[in-house]
Amino acid sequence: MSACEGEAPLVTVRPAESTPDPLACDEVAVAPAEPPPTTATACRALAPAERADCVANARVFARAQGLLRRGREAQSAGDWPRALDEFEAAVDILLSNGLDDAGVQGEAAWAIYLARQWCENTQDLEDLRYQDTSGGEPSPVATLCLERVDLAVAFERLEQALTLDMGAERRAILLYNAGRVAAEVGRPDEGAELLRQSLCLRPNETVRDHYARLLWEAGDSVSMGSPTQARMLYRQSLQVRPSPEHASTLADIEQARVMGFALEPTSLGEAVVYPNLDELCRARLADLLSEPLLPEDELEGCDVDGWQAMQREGEPAWSVGELRLASPEHYDGFTNSVYIVARFSAGVMVLVELGDEHGDSRTGNAYVGNVSVDAVPEPARASLAVTWVAGEAFADGCDWESEATARLALCGWEGRRPRCFAQASLGPASYESDSMLGTIQESLGRCDYDNAVPSPRRPAEYAPRYAVEVGAHELVVTREASVDDDEAQGGVACFPLNETLCALDSRPVTGCPSGS
Repeated sequence: MSACEGEAPLVTVRPAESTPDPLACDEVAVAPAEPPPTTATACRALAPAERADCVANARVFARAQGLLRRGREAQSAGDWPRALDEFEAAVDILLSNGLDDAGVQGEAAWAIYLARQWCENTQDLEDLRYQDTSGGEPSPVATLCLERVDLAVAFERLEQALTLDMGAERRAILLYNAGRVAAEVGRPDEGAELLRQSLCLRPNETVRDHYARLLWEAGDSVSMGSPTQARMLYRQSLQVRPSPEHASTLADIEQARVMGFALEPTSLGEAVVYPNLDELCRARLADLLSEPLLPEDELEGCDVDGWQAMQREGEPAWSVGELRLASPEHYDGFTNSVYIVARFSAGVMVLVELGDEHGDSRTGNAYVGNVSVDAVPEPARASLAVTWVAGEAFADGCDWESEATARLALCGWEGRRPRCFAQASLGPASYESDSMLGTIQESLGRCDYDNAVPSPRRPAEYAPRYAVEVGAHELVVTREASVDDDEAQGGVACFPLNETLCALDSRPVTGCPSGS
């Protein structure tokens, strides 16, 4: 009986998913009424009993407006330390008189955001930190950029401002500003929601552009833990503002998600057989080294740690082993080439090229691991199944961008020598290299891990993962159900092993019906 009896089949066609309208505004509250009058002229419209307090408050607001004007002048002149002094004084004069105003709070908060941008774009922050610790009095610019441009403070003030009474126009502006600041402090999902509310109160193309961007960034931020939510956010981003680049990325993601299991035929060309392992290693290294090897040069790592006998009845003696061939050149860390090699009466040959290893570098890394060579019971045409994981990683600022794939090769004896009949990808795998150093930026102490933004899931990492069991008569393929993708269901498929392998060959071969 087939192992697939009673199991759920593999299904690659998935139903269309619904996407909430990112521009829906039904639940956005109507903007509150205009705030109380803040000028002496407006106070005249009040009842006589209310005018005295209103006029007194108006005088306070007038003083605050004067401070705001001076702050704007300093801002226009690029004098950000003085600009923040004036804006903060405007807020303080209101609060000290028991007053508050959304416009004043919002403008002071936004000035912190703009001042921080000015610091990052025009100042050498490392030099300012040195000034701050060298024993002398720090400059006003150093104090500004190192102590006064805290975006958490800016966001808190914007949140407070949004609790006050104001008109729809003012609320839309503050919602936009709060959304931009939220994104800067690593909360793109919250920022996107604030921008949506802003758009509902005041359609604006600039706000729409930033809203689409934050939806995409919110998708990136959750993609590793919740790819279903990430894809929904990506679709919403494209609904708000179409982007050919983002549309192409989403198409790659959806294509990866429905990637089925497929055996691919290997090359029918005959591999070179070498008299011994030393000759194989020298030939392989000759294509990799910048300088030729001399006959007297000793090789590092040209040995197999144990040979595994593979011959069946009627076959000559042959065995396989794992070879990690070390390059003698160490210009940027070490490099190994990893193979499954076969040994038989005619000599030694490469049976499977597993990939390269590269480590002890601050710019690049390569990894081959989880190598397993398993005998397949007769009468299967393939006598061994090789599984392994291979991947690469590249330094990107303070982080490593890595990608790894699990693979399968089915090999056996044919005619006068062993060869591999087919290979297959088993989907994305964990990158588990133990030879990764810190990146260059990390080694220089330039990495702020408290505010680090995790890398998004790559499109290829949305592909399903497959586990295989190779039996005497069939290949059992199981798609692993995803714990973080609601639509990624498991399933099992069974392939008649010999018939499947024979169908991949373009020439009559031993053990296959004629014409296969």
